[in-house]
Amino acid sequence: MTPHWSERYLGLPLLTGVRDVNQGVDCWGLLRHIYLKEFGQMLRMHPVQLGHLADQETVTSAELSGTLWKEVSDPQDGDGVAIGKDGTFSHVGVYVQLDEPSVIHSARKSLSCIVTVKHFQKQGFNFIKFYRHDSRRTA
Repeated sequence: MTPHWSERYLGLPLLTGVRDVNQGVDCWGLLRHIYLKEFGQMLRMHPVQLGHLADQETVTSAELSGTLWKEVSDPQDGDGVAIGKDGTFSHVGVYVQLDEPSVIHSARKSLSCIVTVKHFQKQGFNFIKFYRHDSRRTA
């Protein structure tokens, strides 16, 4: 059986503010690296905040800057995930559909790993939204 693409990114050390996978990555750095290597899409260095794209003004700004994330209710492998509490997000990851809906992310004080969406919910994260980048839109 062929391994899932996400397995290539397991075990990268977390280094806040670092975007070079040879040294380690933060959550946005991991998302950017996966998008480049798996989907051929170079994302902007400074992200448009995924958690704020429900606001039309922010969406318009994102479109003008060439970076557009659209919230989706039917996540697919490779969609962005915004994770947080009480209506704001503090972390991002990449959605992976394995046996259960899961997220690959750079874990605090750890190595990049895959955890289930249920794991985040059990940890008290009540803001979990899925976003598709315009480069990954499907018909």
